[in-house]
Amino acid sequence: MVSCKALSGITRLLSIAFGKRVLLMIDEFQRVETLRHGDRDEINAGLHSLYNAAQGGLSILLSFSFGVPENIKHFLNKELLDRADPVRLSIPSLSPEQAVVFIRDIVAAASSDPKALFVTDEAIAAVVTFVEARSALTPRTLLKVMGHVANETLADLEDGVISEITPAYVTRIAGELPPDFLSETED
Repeated sequence: MVSCKALSGITRLLSIAFGKRVLLMIDEFQRVETLRHGDRDEINAGLHSLYNAAQGGLSILLSFSFGVPENIKHFLNKELLDRADPVRLSIPSLSPEQAVVFIRDIVAAASSDPKALFVTDEAIAAVVTFVEARSALTPRTLLKVMGHVANETLADLEDGVISEITPAYVTRIAGELPPDFLSETED
């Protein structure tokens, strides 16, 4: 209860100081499922108390990673469900074309020269093909594989192991990933 009062006080101070709502985001909230029922109830009650104590200056955003939005009701108590905005956002799987554009845009955003990327669309398509054969084309899975491929590729370029990034090279590097690498369970 002390931490709830402290968070409520911080929320009010921030809200007053900046004249804006405070956003508390809790990622991967579905992980409460692994807790004892009493602990889940306590977390829900704490969030409910915090929300009430913030007197309108707080928005709580909970993210869930699972495929069926209706399952949210299994993670929240009645009080939180009654206060929840009925609008739910979900990120559906991407088409292969959308996945290539997504990765290209991410790489471009991280590049010092977005017009001269270190990787071609063909190599990006190889990442997409690899992921599509093993998992849904979600931003998370695409970023996991592309991150691994980029790390290996940059090291091999620096060490002179390769001089260019080909789709065959990308497929080989991605193929070296352990079978459970694309599981939805986070570390």
